[in-house]
Amino acid sequence: MTETVGDFLDAAWDAHAGDPAGVAARLPAAMAMLEREPAQAGAFLQFAEHLLLGHLGDPDALEPWLSFAASIPDAAPALERARLAAHLMRGGELLAGAQPAAVQVRALGTAANGFATRGDIAIARRMLDTAATLARAPGAPADVLRALAAGYNNLATQLLEGRREPEADRLMMDTAHASRDTWQEAGTWLNVERAEYLLARCAAAIGDATQAVGHAEACLSICAAHDADAFERFFGHEALARALLARGDRVAAGARCEAMQTLLPAVADDLRAHAQSSLDQLQRLVNPA
Repeated sequence: MTETVGDFLDAAWDAHAGDPAGVAARLPAAMAMLEREPAQAGAFLQFAEHLLLGHLGDPDALEPWLSFAASIPDAAPALERARLAAHLMRGGELLAGAQPAAVQVRALGTAANGFATRGDIAIARRMLDTAATLARAPGAPADVLRALAAGYNNLATQLLEGRREPEADRLMMDTAHASRDTWQEAGTWLNVERAEYLLARCAAAIGDATQAVGHAEACLSICAAHDADAFERFFGHEALARALLARGDRVAAGARCEAMQTLLPAVADDLRAHAQSSLDQLQRLVNPA
């Protein structure tokens, strides 16, 4: 069966965080698929922007995809944002009112990730400060504040997956807190619950067990209050297990692994493999060979 752009993107999104350079090397193989399915150009460009700018900090690598998308009207929204993010990564400036505020905020978020990837933490902070100013301007639409929250979330997640370095870790915690606080203003309980999960993971990663336990318990409390599904509760227990490991309590962390195992059969079919992989990884930490 012929691979579709959707198939390619599903696999690429799953693999990109662990192997961004490897996934980037496979992008040219999608060109023939895109020529058959030009309606997918916007979705593909969104991924390429996230990977090539956010994870690799390489605006030059994005240029062929910007050129391809330029001839496809349906890709115009993604193209506008990707072009602006690449412009910012080359040292360009925003022009007031040149694009809608939501486009500017999302582009600034992508650029912040790219600069953080390069180790330019101060510039990444400046990008997010500019995004916050735009999102909190009088009369700004609600979707702009949600775009800001997503930008904070994306950067904290990327920094969590990176190497532990003091300046980057401070930015990780600042953006994880800002994500939670902004989702409380502009999001749903699910957004806030997942932001508490991320805060717990980030705090555990830097060894702040007390903060990590508190945020993991907040995540699980929100799940209980809103009758969250098995997937959300599963990862709430994962966050608490990692927080307990940061405290050195393998026995209590093991009990959380048991709770995850109990929930696993109720996790939706299309998410169960991801959940199982997370549980396997956690169990290796709880019971190292």
